Amino acid sequence: MTSRHRVLVAAPIAAAALLLTAACGSGDSAAGPAPLSTAPTTIAPTTTPASPPPSETAQTNALSRFESDPAVKALRKFAAAVGTSINGDDASLKAAWPVMTAHGRTVFQQVAASDVKLFYPGPLPITPTRVQHAGATARISSCVWLAGWGQDPKTKLPADGRKVGPIAWVLHREAGAWKVDDQVYVNIDCSKVSVKGVAW
Repeated sequence: MTSRHRVLVAAPIAAAALLLTAACGSGDSAAGPAPLSTAPTTIAPTTTPASPPPSETAQTNALSRFESDPAVKALRKFAAAVGTSINGDDASLKAAWPVMTAHGRTVFQQVAASDVKLFYPGPLPITPTRVQHAGATARISSCVWLAGWGQDPKTKLPADGRKVGPIAWVLHREAGAWKVDDQVYVNIDCSKVSVKGVAW
């Protein structure tokens, strides 16, 4: 879920997202506690089967090979709604409430607080690298723009230098809908992962 995506939603949550300083490494396991939660979320290591390979054209244009996953679709809606709230100077992130759990509201309102004064040119850039499902819980490991997405609202220049790093998003399915609940550190190497920014 930005200029400072402390694990904003880390990114812009930035999306955001927003002062993550976790070092990138190899592997794909949680490397530490959630930045704002009292404890990291543990999820059974059941990986969702990869979707059928798309055509070359689709691979070029798609943000990731997991875009058809319902949990990833919910994360995209979350990133867009958070960006809308930030651009509207709404620290409550009300536009994102429908795609957040009650716990998620508490977490991401704190994470995104410093970005409310910035401008998001689009949803926080996120590239999922792995999606895991365990019943009504999903975990999306990803590479995210941790800094440099949020812009100065007057100059429309990046408020910080571009920085990409890892974030794992935790979602819960409530009343049949996936909702973002938390974000945790994850130890993956993002140095060769393409993270594309998409304008509104």
